[in-house]
Amino acid sequence: MTPIIKRQAASVRLFLPLILSIAAVILVPCPLKAQTLTSGDIAGTVEDSSGAVIPGADVKAINTGTDAVNEVFTGAAGDYRISLLQPGSYKLTVSAAGFQTTQASLTLIVGQVASLNFKLPIAQNALTVEVVGGDVPLLQTDTSEMSTTITQEQMQNLPNPGGDITYPVNVTQGVVMNTQGGYGNSSAFGLPATSNNFTVNGA
Repeated sequence: MTPIIKRQAASVRLFLPLILSIAAVILVPCPLKAQTLTSGDIAGTVEDSSGAVIPGADVKAINTGTDAVNEVFTGAAGDYRISLLQPGSYKLTVSAAGFQTTQASLTLIVGQVASLNFKLPIAQNALTVEVVGGDVPLLQTDTSEMSTTITQEQMQNLPNPGGDITYPVNVTQGVVMNTQGGYGNSSAFGLPATSNNFTVNGA
């Protein structure tokens, strides 16, 4: 009987460390379970009225309770995300060049990723085109007269068969060469060539 008692005591001593190690693992606290969420996010896309994305749009989220402002810009795909926002009521303002500024409101709760998409209409601003330059011919509304100035350099470089002093008139707008003999060498705006009058130095 004595050998049997000794084997049982040895077995108890061998299993005791194993039991204690398992108990130690069970009692170790898990820090991940103790974490809690205290903020929320707002995310979405910004497009125009046709559905095309608008990159670089300015998105501002304003907490209406604290007046805190969080600002981001949309990415290449027109998407945005504003993270770590305090729960509460928000007013979002989205603006982009050439588009009307658009606003929306929402209430953000803890742990929420609120989805809010925007479609921006095209701005209705009047378009003004200003033409600057002295060489641009302007339409005359108070007279039907047309005039063209030919410089000395142009006179020297223009081909002039026969040395005809009236030949350079063919470079004037509205003037075509007249092929009918006896009626002058050019016609202006469909008028007969006999209506031409040439002066040189006022004579």
